[in-house]
Amino acid sequence: MDAASDVSSLSSILKLIEPSKLIPHEETHEDKVKEIIDSFETTGLWMQPIMVDSGSLVLMDGHHRRQAAIRMKLIVIPCLMLSYDLVSLEFWNNCQACEPETLISNAKSGKLLPPKTTRHIAQITFSMNPVKIASLFDSGSM
Repeated sequence: MDAASDVSSLSSILKLIEPSKLIPHEETHEDKVKEIIDSFETTGLWMQPIMVDSGSLVLMDGHHRRQAAIRMKLIVIPCLMLSYDLVSLEFWNNCQACEPETLISNAKSGKLLPPKTTRHIAQITFSMNPVKIASLFDSGSM
């Protein structure tokens, strides 16, 4: 099963997007990125979509998976497109940027927070069939 058919059975909020188009708001830990790459290479599967703000393309969750995808030169990755109406935002380290608008603005200007500073909690439940990593190299899967 290819990426397009895996995603076609899901709600329209799940999209295949080029990882380079997604805007991070946090830095990543190199060891975690390598661990994810190892996992992708071992299992051959993408198990969980990245959460993205649909209006800005700023990442909510999945910074390390996005970075792994970029390093692996994946063409597209599964993204769950949500708005902050459906997602609550929490901060682990008493960060000053406590509103989604500030987080988005800072991300767009390149002001990244330290890794694992935020926690985004979706107010919906979702699931995704695992997607073969090999299908994410195929530009025809978009």
